[in-house]
Amino acid sequence: MTRFLLVLLMIHIPSWIYAYEDMIQVVAGAFYMGDDNSLTDEKPRHTIYISSFYMGKTEVTISRWNAVRDWALNNGYEFSENQKYPIKGPSWYTGHEPTDFPMNNVNWFDCVKWCNARSEFMGRKAVYYTDQSLTEVYRKGEFYINSLSIDSEASGYRMPSEAEWEKAARGIDGQIYPWGSTTVDCTYAVMDSSEGDGCGEGRTWAVGSKPAGATMTGAFDMAGNVYEWTSDWYGSNYYCAGDEATTFFPFAECDPEDPVSPEVTDNPEGPSTGYYKVLKGGSYSTPFEKRFRPSYRYRGSPGQYFTGFGFR
Repeated sequence: MTRFLLVLLMIHIPSWIYAYEDMIQVVAGAFYMGDDNSLTDEKPRHTIYISSFYMGKTEVTISRWNAVRDWALNNGYEFSENQKYPIKGPSWYTGHEPTDFPMNNVNWFDCVKWCNARSEFMGRKAVYYTDQSLTEVYRKGEFYINSLSIDSEASGYRMPSEAEWEKAARGIDGQIYPWGSTTVDCTYAVMDSSEGDGCGEGRTWAVGSKPAGATMTGAFDMAGNVYEWTSDWYGSNYYCAGDEATTFFPFAECDPEDPVSPEVTDNPEGPSTGYYKVLKGGSYSTPFEKRFRPSYRYRGSPGQYFTGFGFR
């Protein structure tokens, strides 16, 4: 019976949809997270174990967002008004369609709902729910997801944790940048350079436009283009304090000599609650070199949106 149902699903899903399964595998194992020589919330540098997972090779594009969003709106989902107005590629640009650029101007809530919509669109089981019995799929409003409303065994799509994102970006050796140790510039990332925002274009670039900046596993734009939302709440001293971390001003600090909290050494998921979500990677309007390092921890409230905020 199961095999028959799968055949039916394949018949009713257009073949072009399977291009959406373009992901990389990040194999299980330990890696170095954080940085003792940089900002205080990146300390202490520590070794953690992450299970194997898959991650999108590129940031979610506007075209991919629209395809799933349009289906979702006809199937009980609601999204915020701002997601209708991302910055697109220029209409005159011949190298790519304007919607091949990263989706942006989205808040964290919309990204989580979109993950659920993509799961259902693809015939997979949704990950995020509004109840602890995991029966009410999160489709509307601004709901603060916690671990009790997540189906960790579901086959659907989800946001990466901060630790997963950082491992995918810097590899097991804890590289300074996704491509290695060479200082970031427009060879590697879409950024605010001496020519201006977006390496002089004033906007994002089509995903994958900076192949020199790809990770060893083939993920593009993990530095620059748009900051990427993760699932984790931000804790300024999370690496040493674990779930007791400070999540609002005034922020507490870890010292490089502080012992690492046992809560952050094996598939950490961030503090259980907070005020801000972690974003990673820097954006087209970011001029500061330090923000393109995978260990850098940017933060934004879940309802915040900006043309430099996207996800994968």
